[in-house]
Parts: sequence; structure tokens; C-alpha cells
Amino acid sequence: MPERRAAQPGGRNRPVPEGTWEWHQSAACAGEPSDVFYGPEGEKLPARRARETRALSICAACPVCDECRNHALGLPESYGVWGGTTEGSRLAVRRGRRPAPHEHPAAPAASVGQAASSGVTATRSVPA
Repeated sequence: MPERRAAQPGGRNRPVPEGTWEWHQSAACAGEPSDVFYGPEGEKLPARRARETRALSICAACPVCDECRNHALGLPESYGVWGGTTEGSRLAVRRGRRPAPHEHPAAPAASVGQAASSGVTATRSVPA
């Protein structure tokens, strides 16, 4: 099997450590088509929400959801649904607008991802 590489900002790649993908063999998404988790270029918002809802429902029943989410937040994975998180929810975590799903025990990962895909955005107050 060829060595997997992780995306880095600026287009550089670095090797992904051995054993990083072992959890993937047990993932609920292993037999699913990738287009459930990755949208096409120019995808319209209603189609994106429907696709993400389907993907998040698969993630909700996944035995390795936490490992997947940690992988997505750690590399970072910029595209697709990973570990019950959407592109938007991971971006919000990276920008510090929202705690990582695993750091907020009151909110299951799927509900955090669904909130991000529903158009809910964080706001910041600006002094007058």
C-alpha cells in the first residue's frame, strides 16, 4: 500500500504516521459512496444540507466516530464530513468560534455538525 500523505497549508504534504488509519477499517462509512461525504463543486445549499444530514446519520452510528473526528481536527481535513463534523463546524472550531465537539460533552457530534450545516453562524459583538 502506498504511503498516505496529509495535506498541509501551502500545498506541502507530510507523511501520515503508521497506524493512523487502522480505525478506518471499522468505520460505518467504509462501504458507503464517497459522494455522501464530499459534495460536488458548486453544490447548492439544499442539496448540501440533505447530503450532510445523511452523512451525519451514518457518523452517529459509527463505532470509531471519536477517532475520525480527532483525525479530521488534527490534520486538518478541510473537506467533507468526518467524525460527525461538517466542513463548516470544523472551520468554526479552528477559528475558535466553537469548542471542538469532543470538548463539549453536552452536545453530541452529530448535533454540532447539523447546527453548522443549518446555516447557524457565530457572531461577534463589535464596540460602537
